[in-house]
Amino acid sequence: MSTKTGEDILLQAEKISSLIAAARHLMGEGKTVDLSNLEGKISSLCKGAQSAQLDNPDTVRTALQSIVKDLNQLDEEITSRHEKAGGQSLEASIKRAINAYGLDNEES
Repeated sequence: MSTKTGEDILLQAEKISSLIAAARHLMGEGKTVDLSNLEGKISSLCKGAQSAQLDNPDTVRTALQSIVKDLNQLDEEITSRHEKAGGQSLEASIKRAINAYGLDNEES
């Protein structure tokens, strides 16, 4: 594996940001989006950033923070769409499961 430069990392980060933006755009049009490859791309980016020879680590840090912000926004949009479609939040699903199985120590 060759050592990546800061420019390589920034180019990879830009591609990931573009994928996230495209996913948000398609979701906005009501289309289904496959995000399964995104995790691998982000993992590769992070590993590359850790081992890269960086002339300006602050630039890479800023790019990574921007991706995290974009992912958080994507998460909020996915969660909102799920709830509007009649799905429950994770917290509500957990509470419902606990209530269904009586894990509140009433049966002990």
